[in-house]
Amino acid sequence: MHSPAIAQRRIFPVALGLALLAPAAGAVPFGIPDARGMALGGAAVALANSRTAAFYNPALLARHAGEEDDSGENSLTVPILSGVVADQAFDFVDYEDQNFHDQLRAAMTEYNSSFSSAAAQRVANISSDLNNALNDLANENAAGDLHAGLAIAIPSLAKGGSFFVVSRAVGIGRIDLTEHDKALLDAYVEGMTFVASGGTQGSEQPQLFDDNGQLLDLTDTLDSIIRGTGLLSTEVGVALSNTAHVGKHELHWGVAPKIQSIATYDYLHTVHDDNATVTRSDTAKTRLNVDLGAAAAHGDHWLAGLSIKNLIPRDVPTARGEEIELRPNVRAGIAYATQRYVVGADLDMLPNPALAIEDDNQFLGLGAELNANAWLSLRGGIKVDMRNASTHNLLSAGLGVAFKRGFFDIAVGKGSSSVMFAAQLGFLF
Repeated sequence: MHSPAIAQRRIFPVALGLALLAPAAGAVPFGIPDARGMALGGAAVALANSRTAAFYNPALLARHAGEEDDSGENSLTVPILSGVVADQAFDFVDYEDQNFHDQLRAAMTEYNSSFSSAAAQRVANISSDLNNALNDLANENAAGDLHAGLAIAIPSLAKGGSFFVVSRAVGIGRIDLTEHDKALLDAYVEGMTFVASGGTQGSEQPQLFDDNGQLLDLTDTLDSIIRGTGLLSTEVGVALSNTAHVGKHELHWGVAPKIQSIATYDYLHTVHDDNATVTRSDTAKTRLNVDLGAAAAHGDHWLAGLSIKNLIPRDVPTARGEEIELRPNVRAGIAYATQRYVVGADLDMLPNPALAIEDDNQFLGLGAELNANAWLSLRGGIKVDMRNASTHNLLSAGLGVAFKRGFFDIAVGKGSSSVMFAAQLGFLF
C-alpha cells in the first residue's frame, strides 16, 4: 500500500469527497443504479424494463413482446447516473463554508495586536460557534452511494442479452470529536468572555496566555479525527436470458457473469492539520462474479421475480486492516402490469449486514408507473428499511420521456436523512 500526502488548505471538501466515495468497513448492500428503478422505490426485480434489466434481474430480458430482429427495442443507455447522499454530507459542506479555523486565528491575531474587549469577545464568539458546529457534526455519518454506467440491451420474445458497465462508489465518513477539543474550545469561550467583560462573566483561564499576556494559539493541539473508508467497484459483464417451459407455464432465467474490480481507500485527518493522508489498499484484485435471475408469469398480468446479486462472496481488506464484505443479496419481487400502468414490490430476503457504524438493514421497495400517453410515463415509489423503518426510508418520484428513437428518465427523492437523484439518456436501434 502507499500513503501519498495531499496538501489541502481547506480539508472538508476532501473529507466529503472520500465520504461519498466509499464505506466504513462492513457489508455493501444492493444499490439502485438507474433512474426508473430509483423512481419505483427500487422495486425492479419484476418491474425492470429491458434497458436496465441486467442491473436487477437478467431474466427479464426474455420477457419482451417481440422477436429480436423485428422488435425495434434494442437500446443503448448512456450515461446512467444515480446517487444517494446523506443530509450530514451537506452539513459538512456548510461547516467548511464557515471557515471557522481561519476566523479564529484571525481573531486571535487581532486580540494580540489590540488587547481590546471587542477582539476578545470575537475570539470567544468564534470559539463557541466552532465548538457548537463540531458537536453538531460529531459522530454523524456522512454517507453516499453513487453509480455511473452504460448498458446495451437486445431483448427478445423468449431470450435476450445485454452488455453492461457500471462503476459504484459507496461510502461513509465521520468526525470523532474528543473531550480534549471540547474542553479547549470551552476554555477559549470562558477565558475570552472573562477578558471582554472585565472579569464579570466567564472564568479566568491563565493557561491560554504567555507571560506577556499574549493569547496562545493552541488549535494545533486539536486531536479530533476525520475518518472514512472508501470502496470503488467497477463491473463489466454480459447478461444472458432464456425461457424454459414447465408444463403450461414459462419460466424465464438469466445469468450475468461479470468481471469485478474493487479498490478500497482509507482517509484519516485531524481537524487542524493542512495535510490529509489517503491510503489505498493494494490487496484488492480483479475477480469473476455472477448475478442470477428468474421470472415467472401468472396469467396475463402477474409476474414474480427472484434475483441474486454477487453470488460469490468476497472479503476485501482495507489499508487499515479492516474488511468490507461483499455478500450475496437475494431479492424477490412481484408486479402487476397492464398497458396503462404497472405496480410492484421488492423485498430483501435476507438482512444486509451492518456497515461498521450503522445497523443491519433489510429493504422493502414499492413502486408504480402510469403510462400517461405514448411519450410520457409518471412514476412514484417508497423504499423502507424493515429493520429501521422510522429513520431509513426514501420517497421517490420520476418520469420517463420518449422522443422518436430516444428516451430520457429522471428521478428525485427525499428520505428522513438523505436525498437522491438519478438520470439517464438512451437510444433505440
